[in-house]
Amino acid sequence: MLPESKPIIERVVGWSVRHRAPAIGGWFTLVIGALLLGGVLGLDQRNSTDPGESGRADRILTARDAYIPPHENILIQPRTGTTRFASDPAARAATQDLAAALRGHGTLRSPLDRDGADLISQDGRSGLVTIQVAGPREAIAGHYAAIAKGVLEVSARHPDVRLAQAGDRSLARAVDEGITGDMKRAEFFSLPLTVLILLVVFGSLIAAGIPLLLAVTTVAGTFGLLEVVGHWIPINSAASSIVLLIGIAVGIDYSLFYLRRVREERAAGASTADALRTSARTSGHVVVVSGVTVMLCLSGLLFTGLDNFKGLAAGAVLVVGLAMIGSVTVLPALLALLGRNIDRARLPWIGRRRTRPEQSRFWTTVARHVVRRPALWGGRPRSP
Repeated sequence: MLPESKPIIERVVGWSVRHRAPAIGGWFTLVIGALLLGGVLGLDQRNSTDPGESGRADRILTARDAYIPPHENILIQPRTGTTRFASDPAARAATQDLAAALRGHGTLRSPLDRDGADLISQDGRSGLVTIQVAGPREAIAGHYAAIAKGVLEVSARHPDVRLAQAGDRSLARAVDEGITGDMKRAEFFSLPLTVLILLVVFGSLIAAGIPLLLAVTTVAGTFGLLEVVGHWIPINSAASSIVLLIGIAVGIDYSLFYLRRVREERAAGASTADALRTSARTSGHVVVVSGVTVMLCLSGLLFTGLDNFKGLAAGAVLVVGLAMIGSVTVLPALLALLGRNIDRARLPWIGRRRTRPEQSRFWTTVARHVVRRPALWGGRPRSP
């Protein structure tokens, strides 16, 4: 009779436990290689285009080394609520000053032009100065910077008039700055809060550091792979933010599955090897099924035809896939290497208690209440 074959997840985890050095070294080689791969290959990044006819026109221009000049709009409005633009000397003076400041940086239209009546709002209170930023492509950034500086200077010289700029470059810049600010807040607030929660959960510096190690290396490796994927799929700054958030979440979440189960098995008397085998059969299976499910669901965004969604899907699928691979390779290898040393560097008061599995009175009470009253919580009432 042939011996029963073990599930592939358990076999992968078993190999990682027996070959700790190759598993750990291979993971860090993968992460470092991914970070270096984009720079070594020197691949151009694909820019996103709009769907439909405008997107096709943009791709044709790009293929012919042409470009669509970006447009910027500056709203000019008297600060007094009842003053009309055409009869307000301050608004007209600000418009003339703005036109002089922006001259030479693009094709400009002003509500003071002979054909500029369409640039005055229907209620007559506001005027709009439009400018098509001058090229060539490599000079657009410099012209835009001069335009933005000119708007600020004119606004400072005319405090009685409101100037507000919006357009292709300014809106893209605002989105990038907003995402960058979100990532900085995540670094300064979310990550320290995550560390604090892990310390409370595990009560040990080493045990709390394992999930962070997997999460950080997963995010770093994904950023490197996105440099390569970006040659075929447009990757914007929103995708980077999504990768950071999802990568930290799944990296820590998948580690928690393993760590909690391993510690419970060891506390019940099992050896480290037996605890890892049991964790692979239970928690490892849950991690892989969960990761594959998330990846399959997110991959549907690749077929929407929208480049921004494609970039988000590519980043999310890559980071979840890497976290899943790390959870069944390097994570078991690290746990096998550390053994019972993972509970070292315990925190005072909570460290000793957190190393033993305990029943939660709060969640036990909640679970019993829900089971006894299923209709109250949206479930089907039990038949009498």
